[in-house]
Amino acid sequence: MSELKTVTYSGDKLIEMKENNAVNDVVLEYLRTKAEEHLTLPLMSVTLQKLKANKESPHDYASTGIYWWPNPDTPDGIPYVRRDGIRNPETIEIMTLGKIAGAAHELALAAFYFGEKKYAVKAEKLLYDWFINEETYMNPHAKFAQGIPGIVSGRGAGLIDFTGSTDVFDAVALLEYLGLIDPTVAAGVRDWYVKFTDWMMTSEIGIDEDCANDNHGTWYDVQILGAAIFTSRTALIKKICSTAYDRRLVWQIEKDGAQPHELSRTKALNYSLYNLRAYSHLINMATNCGYKQYTEPDATRGDVIIKTALDFIYNHAKDIDNLPYQEIAPNSVPKSLHRMLLWADARFPGEDFDKKAAEFRSDDLPTWELRPLI
Repeated sequence: MSELKTVTYSGDKLIEMKENNAVNDVVLEYLRTKAEEHLTLPLMSVTLQKLKANKESPHDYASTGIYWWPNPDTPDGIPYVRRDGIRNPETIEIMTLGKIAGAAHELALAAFYFGEKKYAVKAEKLLYDWFINEETYMNPHAKFAQGIPGIVSGRGAGLIDFTGSTDVFDAVALLEYLGLIDPTVAAGVRDWYVKFTDWMMTSEIGIDEDCANDNHGTWYDVQILGAAIFTSRTALIKKICSTAYDRRLVWQIEKDGAQPHELSRTKALNYSLYNLRAYSHLINMATNCGYKQYTEPDATRGDVIIKTALDFIYNHAKDIDNLPYQEIAPNSVPKSLHRMLLWADARFPGEDFDKKAAEFRSDDLPTWELRPLI
């Protein structure tokens, strides 16, 4: 077999996990159950999307901003108005890349752990239909993502719909390692991401998202860097790894670890953790590319910025009833925090992050235990 070139976590560590039987039987059974469910997934394509108002082509992706609702003060509900943190159920778009990417990755992991080709066949089919099939592919742009009825047909914020791309990169890497994907399909997915990345970096919508000062900017860099690694674009890898530290971590996270742009939201801790989850991907990729500053003390501040940010959330989560910020979904904080503390323990072993994680133990961990955190 060839080298396992996963993008957001270590392929070598994944192989070690399998060889050392590091994943318990309960988690493996969970994976098999999910993979069997994915085998029955129907065709998922942008050409089947119900939301067609903004599309120029059946192959365009379109979605509506999730926190935008019909205007109660106008007869037709237009223009929509924002209710931060409260999702409009009408905006739940079934045919999203994230759903396909997650399924493809779990199928690829099932093929890896169980050695059963049927899982790889289905993963390849999902990727082929979304990216390559002439009848069902998505055009490599997102100019109609998260539009707002009566205001705009698409926004830079809509690029957050494509954070699942990281699962695509790792799914393809796994299938290539196993020799269970047609090389033309893998090449086609990479070609699509070259075009999509170029659109992100040159379009007005993409440039707007690049300038975002919150989690949107972080996830933008995650997508660009992940795609650059996936498609072997050396200069682009260097650009993101060299600039993201100052543009994102230093800019977004204050000396006490607070993230002001996330703390201003109605889900202050949840969005702070969502941004840190993006950082975990960014740091994994940058570190694996040889950029060490992300996990070392800052030259000016003296702290390891990501650890300071995580400690800030941990300290507030312990006393969430007295949180000095708005948090309308406190019950979802422990699970997300537990995951980030486990990541920190893997990235910074011996610093008691495992003990902190135990304080927020979640029973819903299977997908986290199937792959390395770093």
